[in-house]
Amino acid sequence: RPNLPVLVTGLTACWRANQEWTQEPPGVLGRKEPCIQHISSAYGSSVVEVESPPDASSVERTSSGGYERPRTRVTLSEFAISSGGYIKDWHFKAEFPNEAERLFPTPTIFRDDWLNSFAKHAGSSSMPRTRYFESMQVAGALPEREAPSCSHSTSVAAARAVSDYHFVYLGGQGTRTHLHADVLGSYSWSANICGLKVWHFLAPELTYLVRDIFGRRLAPDFLVSKEASSQGALFENARGAGDHWRFPLLYRATSVCEEVVQAAGDAVFVPSEWHHTVKNEVDTLSVNANWFNRHSLCFVSRRLRRTLPTIDDDDDPRQRAAGQKESPQVGKAPFDAWDFAYLLEWKIEEAGRLLACGGNPGVDAASDLSEIARIARDMSEDELCHSTCFRAQMKAAALQAETHLL
Repeated sequence: RPNLPVLVTGLTACWRANQEWTQEPPGVLGRKEPCIQHISSAYGSSVVEVESPPDASSVERTSSGGYERPRTRVTLSEFAISSGGYIKDWHFKAEFPNEAERLFPTPTIFRDDWLNSFAKHAGSSSMPRTRYFESMQVAGALPEREAPSCSHSTSVAAARAVSDYHFVYLGGQGTRTHLHADVLGSYSWSANICGLKVWHFLAPELTYLVRDIFGRRLAPDFLVSKEASSQGALFENARGAGDHWRFPLLYRATSVCEEVVQAAGDAVFVPSEWHHTVKNEVDTLSVNANWFNRHSLCFVSRRLRRTLPTIDDDDDPRQRAAGQKESPQVGKAPFDAWDFAYLLEWKIEEAGRLLACGGNPGVDAASDLSEIARIARDMSEDELCHSTCFRAQMKAAALQAETHLL
């Protein structure tokens, strides 16, 4: 199946955020930059995560073997008067859903989104609180506040009930995201409201080129440029810039990676399992989301199947909900195999209803059910999974999906 990077030009030209969240720099015609003061005046009490400025020397290695700079939590008002940094993973849509739909509605081509639809459903239902929802709950993490002054009819309590995988990113010239592949094996999309991003992509089958000599750690970035790839120098801000010997094939990765230049109004489709880096060439404001549907279900299930040997029957959230077991400590990955099982149950029910009432234009419920049945049956037969409850739940999901197709 196609699983390639795509640049869609002019996709967000009609977004209201293009007018309300941007301004023309003095003396510069035809170019927009983020209007931080306006955004701050409307949403200044929102708490955001800010990554250290690009000239900071500290770069930390993550549990997955990649790199990132330290983050601090500040209000948007505090960020507006600070010395810079990169706002990442601002859950604007979770906090202000009505405003998000008004300012930057999700483009039609990205709307078949099972992950965020499930998050919205689970946040308003009484389903078991799995690790994802225990770790992603916003309640208590954000300060109490009234609706912002630009006034929209948003219920703050409802917006704070559960988080999602929709984000706003805001960074100055030179801010960047280190080499990584997106969470869960999901797709992602990124749309520029203003600014300019340069992406570099590496195909999944070439991932070994960016691993160290032991095959564990990822390089922090590609080399400075394809011209520099022959010199074997890591980019200037990486910790251990002199130990390029740890990544002997990085020059090859740099020479074969694919470059995508994303201008204002453009959207980038990020395929599953492609490692990539992103750099803001000028001050840039963008909207991003992780998502998956039946086309990427195989990638997500493959990523989660690596965790199956670590789960057992005591991890069943239904048992935890019944008070039989304390909830385990949440790790860095907030979405686990049990969440995936409940997502499939929800999607089977939704697709079954659509199929029973004659379908819905643009939604192929039969194909959705067929792929779910195939994935669920494969996972139910995975002998590396020691949880009989999980395997039984996946087998039941496969049977349920197949029944709807009869």
